[in-house]
Amino acid sequence: MVKISPSPRMELYVRVTDQMEKDFRRCQRLAAKEGDGPDCDVCAWRDLVLDNGSQSIAACTLPKVRGMMEGKT
Repeated sequence: MVKISPSPRMELYVRVTDQMEKDFRRCQRLAAKEGDGPDCDVCAWRDLVLDNGSQSIAACTLPKVRGMMEGKT
């Protein structure tokens, strides 16, 4: 479970599924290689995007989420 706090008065909790974890690992491997890179259209994280009106941010790229996911073995 990852807690994301986009503002001081808001907390979002994300339950990371096994598929989300597999996709995160796959993305890291693909991003480390040269070539096309990861395909976000087939990723379990694709529906978890935060939008502040001017930009959309994939939750898997947030520092808190990345830190938690990278810390898992």
